[in-house]
Amino acid sequence: MKNALAAIWAAATARRRDPTVGELTTGMQAGIADSRLFNELLYRASGMEAELVHLLVYAMANAAGRAALDNGLPLGAAPSEANLQQVRKALQAMFVEKAVGASTEKAPKLSGIVATGLAAVTSIPTSVATILPYPATDQSNLSTSTWDGTTLTVGAGEAGLWLVSASVHFALASAGAYSSVGIYRNGLEIALGASQSGNAGDAASPSTATIIKCNAGDTLAAYAYQQTGSTKNTSGTTRTRFAAFLISSY
Repeated sequence: MKNALAAIWAAATARRRDPTVGELTTGMQAGIADSRLFNELLYRASGMEAELVHLLVYAMANAAGRAALDNGLPLGAAPSEANLQQVRKALQAMFVEKAVGASTEKAPKLSGIVATGLAAVTSIPTSVATILPYPATDQSNLSTSTWDGTTLTVGAGEAGLWLVSASVHFALASAGAYSSVGIYRNGLEIALGASQSGNAGDAASPSTATIIKCNAGDTLAAYAYQQTGSTKNTSGTTRTRFAAFLISSY
């Protein structure tokens, strides 16, 4: 487009003309409008406007034709409200970048994963950080990134800022016992959420969330930790959750 504007500007000089004496007398007031530079700019701008309108109309017509063909509508078909609406929706999808088949047009379909520990009971030894599995996938919008039930690996083209959250629900806790859940990037802790039970038998549900800058090849995982003095199990419910979504480039 930048090169096209330069070409249009150069071509517009052929349509330039200086104002006549009558125009200066009756159509324009004295001042900047009398200058040759002003009129040079004025006529070039008017020439560019016509060319730009032509380019925009041509681009829209070309996009509409592509949208029609992509939706199985022959270009020779008689126009109707139904097929015009079909083309309009296809154009909207092209320019708004709405994902085909998405649940709504009101929100983007971000690359990411939502998984839970449903039916997965994990034994957490006391005072040992233990990587958590989240084998039940609620929703996967992953593109080049991959998820193996435990670890998310950021794929090519998906480096950016990732919003990551993790939680764990312990089925049994001891009075005053400390428990936590954390997030690792490449094996290093970058987020931590902790809780402390008040009474014997209380459940503990620590959680954490953070925004993490990730490069392609980085790994994300969650771990659980507890200090009850004995091994404790997580509950195999959807309260043990992991989610990670690419929300921005950097």
